[in-house]
Amino acid sequence: MASEKPAVGPLSPDDPIDGQDSRPNFQALIYPGQSQNIAPTRDSPPSFLVCGYGDRPDISEGLADVYLRFKKAGVPAELHVYSAAGHGFGLRESNQGAVSKWPDRLLEWMGDRKLLAKAADSSESKAK
Repeated sequence: MASEKPAVGPLSPDDPIDGQDSRPNFQALIYPGQSQNIAPTRDSPPSFLVCGYGDRPDISEGLADVYLRFKKAGVPAELHVYSAAGHGFGLRESNQGAVSKWPDRLLEWMGDRKLLAKAADSSESKAK
């Protein structure tokens, strides 16, 4: 919701944070339900999309449609559908196969989008 309807609060000297834009720099939609309600616009942040082939149709099929909506809106998106996964795989240690690596794919995507540059620069300078 924050990605689709970001808000800017009132500018106030008492709390300058209230006046900041709440639009996130990116979004990761991991087996989101009600994908028919996801309506990206050209102002939507880039999106990382993940689901399992064995999930409910509104997710596994719906997320493919969501990807196409992002593409049509001109918003960078990346879609991963894991063939040996259903719903709720999350970050479980018991995940097996390719789906166990989805967090790595997210980090790679974030790196490609330069969303991790500050964290990477910071850790490199500490290592020297």
